[in-house]
Amino acid sequence: MVWDGDQQRQKLTNSGGSTYFVYDPTAGIPAVLIETDGENETFYVREPGGELIARAQGATRQYYFFDRLGSAVAMVPAVEGNPTDRLFYTPWGELVTSGTRASTVGTTANPYRYVGQLGYYYHHQDAGLQDWMQLGVRFYQPELGRFERRDPALPRAPYDYASGAPLFAIDPNGMLPGRYSFCERHCTAPGALAAIACRVCKGVINQLCKRALTYCCDADNAACHLRCEDCTDPKKKEDCSKNCELRYTACLLGAGAFE
Repeated sequence: MVWDGDQQRQKLTNSGGSTYFVYDPTAGIPAVLIETDGENETFYVREPGGELIARAQGATRQYYFFDRLGSAVAMVPAVEGNPTDRLFYTPWGELVTSGTRASTVGTTANPYRYVGQLGYYYHHQDAGLQDWMQLGVRFYQPELGRFERRDPALPRAPYDYASGAPLFAIDPNGMLPGRYSFCERHCTAPGALAAIACRVCKGVINQLCKRALTYCCDADNAACHLRCEDCTDPKKKEDCSKNCELRYTACLLGAGAFE
């Protein structure tokens, strides 16, 4: 694989050849706009923030339907017709392939399945990577619910995915963000309606955090340590990290979000 300076994959090479990727540099999530093997091109239509809408290859366009977490549950042709794909998942993101809720996969080259709306990438091009999903800078194994490498911003349980709360937590960049990351699409958008949606979203997250306090405090602590990385002065960086740990302890005792 070839990566750029922003840690976005630019090229994937396997026995079948090479795939090249073009990203939207303005999106807040890993947002591929174009995939090409040099002969065939696939285009992805997205919201301004990077959220996936549709997929186009040649004369064929398909629209995605997502659940509230952002996982693709259906793909439907742009022309009137039945869904080509119906997808079901385990809580940790494995595709269900047997039983009464077995998935129907009509588009084998679709890389966006579990939380695909926000950039979780399934490597259909490489059989050696098909058990893994790429989440930003790290690779995730849904069968185990674990990453293959440490989260440098999360000293506690650095290999865990979503701190054991996959039904409401997401991690598009592979580095655990603050508890309100799911609300970012509303909180960074302009307008009064977006401000209302931001407050509502944070209220919902706070209610969920009452049942998953450790996850929320871990998320806040990781985001806090990431901000400390911006400190160029070693003493200020050390003080910042100590402050994060103090706020983490207070959070576990019920003090609420870091912000």
